[in-house]
Amino acid sequence: HCAIGCAFNKEQVKIVELYFRKSVHICKVEGTEDDGAKIEGQMIENEKKEFDVGIYAVRVVALKNLKKDFVIAGPPQIEFNEETKNFTIVFEGPLDLFYSNDPKMLEFYVRKINPPIEYGKPSDERINVNYLQIAGRMPMVLDPDPRIVIEDDQDRIKEEQEKEEREKKELEDKIIKDAQKNQNAEGGFGFPVAGGRLRRDDEASKGDATEDDKSKRDATSRGDASSRPGNKSVADDDDKDHPSTPAKSGDSDSLEEEGSDSESEEDETESQSTDKKEDSMEEPEGLPSAEEMKKELVAAIQEALEEREKLKTKNNELQREIITMDSTYEQYDKQPDVSMNEHKYLNTLANVHQVRFNLKETQDRYNKMATELQAKLNEKQAKCDEIQKQFKDLKRSVAENSVVPRTGKKIKPEILNEWETREEKKDSQVHHFRFQNIALRNRLANKEKVLKKKEQLADGLHLIDFEQLKIENQTLNEKIEERNEELQKLEKKITIAVITLSHTEEKLKKNTKLDAEHQKIKDELNKAKERLNKVKEEREQFRKQSQRLRQQTGIENDDSLKADYNNRTFEIKELEGEIQLLKEHHQKLITSLKGIHIE
Repeated sequence: HCAIGCAFNKEQVKIVELYFRKSVHICKVEGTEDDGAKIEGQMIENEKKEFDVGIYAVRVVALKNLKKDFVIAGPPQIEFNEETKNFTIVFEGPLDLFYSNDPKMLEFYVRKINPPIEYGKPSDERINVNYLQIAGRMPMVLDPDPRIVIEDDQDRIKEEQEKEEREKKELEDKIIKDAQKNQNAEGGFGFPVAGGRLRRDDEASKGDATEDDKSKRDATSRGDASSRPGNKSVADDDDKDHPSTPAKSGDSDSLEEEGSDSESEEDETESQSTDKKEDSMEEPEGLPSAEEMKKELVAAIQEALEEREKLKTKNNELQREIITMDSTYEQYDKQPDVSMNEHKYLNTLANVHQVRFNLKETQDRYNKMATELQAKLNEKQAKCDEIQKQFKDLKRSVAENSVVPRTGKKIKPEILNEWETREEKKDSQVHHFRFQNIALRNRLANKEKVLKKKEQLADGLHLIDFEQLKIENQTLNEKIEERNEELQKLEKKITIAVITLSHTEEKLKKNTKLDAEHQKIKDELNKAKERLNKVKEEREQFRKQSQRLRQQTGIENDDSLKADYNNRTFEIKELEGEIQLLKEHHQKLITSLKGIHIE
């Protein structure tokens, strides 16, 4: 690890940057209901796109003393997914981890995955982080920050509301477009009164629309009127009310021709108006002339009219097929959810317009209120900044004009700048603590809500019963504590007995080994004693023999005789050797003489 730091006037300014491979990514740090902590993260691949290390330990340490463990978790407390490489660690509470007076740090340690790390299996192994590799260190704070989460929730709710408003507006526009298409279609089916009424209603509701939008809506309604399901319902309703279908079809054909003539006249007037506009406009360089554009537009209009005639013919054929269909489908037409009568439709349309009008008024009112509040906020903020600046300038001027009583000199600008820097740091700390206070108050409010929900009694219970249950619960808790104490004492006794038994077994093994060695040495000693007895017996025999020889002869008592005896013995041995040599020489001579006689 590398760190960079500096110091000035006995005050350390630490700028620390840790350089190590990032192998762990922390996704979430959140609190639990028992005031514990839950940490979620994921392992990161190395440069070779491989996972060569695994999370092995996570510990919480104090910022003032990084060597002291506040709480630590190893492989038994880690849930690891081999497929996604995600891990989850839960520190059971109650623990004072977040927003405490003693800030905490969160450290992550990894090691090589060979041998494999056994996650979730109980183990008595003690974790020593000195033999592990640190993969990251971060402050023990909530991630994501609940303040940001609250703002995100508010933004999300606002977006959902805006989305609902857009969908509602689109639905209303769709209903209006469907009404316009049904209006044009009803004009072809022989309902001029209803069509005119719908047209008047639409013109009253859309009085602020432009002529271009109207022409586009008319074109789309004329092109899509044949494919709308509303045509079927209107035709079916008319078929039920008027059993004479042939006359109806003839009337509808005549009305469609009249509608087509009126629409063609409107198209011609629109084309004439466009021609006038084009003639009045100046022709820029590099563009076709007005006559050419007019011819192209006339050709396009002619093609559209031909296509409309084809669609009208196809629509008439489909209408005739619908009229001649089997009566078995009448049961579906009788359902109130399938067909909607004109009166109900008009009422719904009027309600939609009223709702949209009210919504627009509400939006305008709230937008006006928001604008006014934003203006007031900006004004207050500007005034606050101005007052703060004036106060800062006042303090600066007072400090510059101040004199040190002991020296009689003014304060140096460097010291004033240092004081201002300290003040800014303190202000930032106050700002941070205010945020922490807000978060803690929100947390306290949530806890109080949870507590109130828990305090709410179920049906059939009374507060006296609850108090009685509390007393019984307290008594049972005391009994449980007593049992736990007895259990701890028994566990201590068992531990002492196990330790004594293990020491006894070790001593027994050692004594058995010593007994075997003792028996072996004892056997060797017995054998040595037997050999000693034999040697003593031989010595006694030799002593007796020597004594007997001394009694028989006096040679042993005279050293000169003993030396002469030894010399004689040596001379006898030499003479015997010479005799043997002479015998061999004599034998050779005899052999040679025998060879001479033979020759």
